[in-house]
Amino acid sequence: MKTCREIQLQASDLLEGELTLADRIGITMHLLLCGDCRRSVQHLRLLVNSLALHPQQETLPSAALIRRIVGNIPEKGPRRSCAEDHDDEAPR
Repeated sequence: MKTCREIQLQASDLLEGELTLADRIGITMHLLLCGDCRRSVQHLRLLVNSLALHPQQETLPSAALIRRIVGNIPEKGPRRSCAEDHDDEAPR
């Protein structure tokens, strides 16, 4: 039978359906006998389901912030290539 430590390590794989049949059976047997692990897996399942209901939305910077950032970039002449930058370092 699996140990509590093994259950903790494999709980997310169990919920994602990434375990072999033998591993799923071993975890199920352990969860039938161990209330602490059963509660831990139930809590993890609730957490995963809650996060799935509220997907993280990408937050983009505001147009005003972009203008401020761009406005603070010093203007320079045309950018030289990387090779040109290193030509200055070559011994002559």
